[in-house]
Amino acid sequence: MAELFGSSSKSGEEGEEEEEEEDDSSLESSARSYQPNKRQRTTSQRILSLAERIHCKICHFDGMELPVKAHRSAVNSMVELRDLLLQLASDADRDVRLMLLYAGVSVHRRTLTGSEGDEASDLNVTLALLFMLQVLCDVRARDQTPPPIGGGVSMSPSLQQYPPSEAGGPTEEGVPGPSHPTGATGGESPEAADAPPRPVPMRHEQTTLQQWGKQSLQQVIEQLEKEDPHGQWDEALRLTPDSVCRACVWEAPRLQKQGTLAGVGELASTFFRCSALTLMYNMLEAQKPGREEHSSFLTLSTMNFLQDANETLQRNNLAAIVDSAESEAGQQVLRDMILSFTLPHYVVGVRKVPLLSREANIVATEHFTKLLGDAHETAMRGAEWTWTNDIDEMHKIGALLAGLCILLAGRGGSTDIIRKSEAFKGRVQLPFLETTAPPSGTARMAFVPHRNEWMIYTVDKHGAPQVQM
Repeated sequence: MAELFGSSSKSGEEGEEEEEEEDDSSLESSARSYQPNKRQRTTSQRILSLAERIHCKICHFDGMELPVKAHRSAVNSMVELRDLLLQLASDADRDVRLMLLYAGVSVHRRTLTGSEGDEASDLNVTLALLFMLQVLCDVRARDQTPPPIGGGVSMSPSLQQYPPSEAGGPTEEGVPGPSHPTGATGGESPEAADAPPRPVPMRHEQTTLQQWGKQSLQQVIEQLEKEDPHGQWDEALRLTPDSVCRACVWEAPRLQKQGTLAGVGELASTFFRCSALTLMYNMLEAQKPGREEHSSFLTLSTMNFLQDANETLQRNNLAAIVDSAESEAGQQVLRDMILSFTLPHYVVGVRKVPLLSREANIVATEHFTKLLGDAHETAMRGAEWTWTNDIDEMHKIGALLAGLCILLAGRGGSTDIIRKSEAFKGRVQLPFLETTAPPSGTARMAFVPHRNEWMIYTVDKHGAPQVQM
């Protein structure tokens, strides 16, 4: 991890700290006992100051340019912060980690929404450095004990002296072993020597990251529908962006010297994307109206009457939205919206435009031919037919989102405009979209996959959200 940042030189402030330590060395023992606490506070304050400086230099509003001088200054502060974090014997303060987290989320958004060329390449390196600082802030993840060579649980001393296969007890497969192995005493049988090595089991963090990359939004929704709505175990074991963030932090130190900048960058991108989703989901969850606010003076029969009266109007409004996708551009959006829900995360990626990237289309053509053909046939049938006659809920969701995308694109929503413009003008938040924020007070819609919930909310000029439904 240290090699990733390169070499660094001591700053003037560090030199002043060393001079103060030399002057204090001549104090009496009573004053000397107080000095470590003072040094610890000074180091903690310096770490927090550097984190705040990095946050101030890197975090900018959408549409604002990131000056090269500010970027260089932030990287220099990151190098100094690296040296201080390596000296910590405990976790960094929560404020330090939050400052670095917000800076990483801002850099990741910039790489997805506006940066190109050399700027994008530099920001990707900065993103990897910010992620490694997050790892250094967690002492347990940074200094974790490597697993045994066999990858399994360590044996007790008695089992190490008399392994189960030699003692005649059950082996790891549950099959009793011979009391005396064939061949020389204490040696292995020829069959055991020629047997292929057992595969090392995957770590929990590896399994979590692999599952996150391979699953699709459709699989997440289908799994939620099969779970018990009141089952606490199902909710605890559910794969969420928060659990993926923890897996990234614990998996990064295990790369060691085998890790490359591309590998660290991939972990960093996953970490900060999942962190941004977690922050948004927690923000919306905290603002959801409670049960008491949901209740009103209307009786159940009155609510049913109002629902029946508005059902026809709602159907007509939804049909009008879907009908907007009856065009060539609408067919392309419908196709790619369906694929965005059905293809795995690692194929879909994150984008700011409605249509899939060229790389995603190539992977889908080579490895997911059936899903690609199904989405293409649905798009050829049209959004209106899909909304009325299709029994697949994913196809209906795609038709509704395609119509909404064409409507928000405005007049002249041709294929070229749809391909280059931001999806939904930033008013729809989906796990595979990253767009600039719309003006304050504008209604937005967000989808929370691990809860299978759609939310409508607004954000005021002070940045405070308010969930409408």
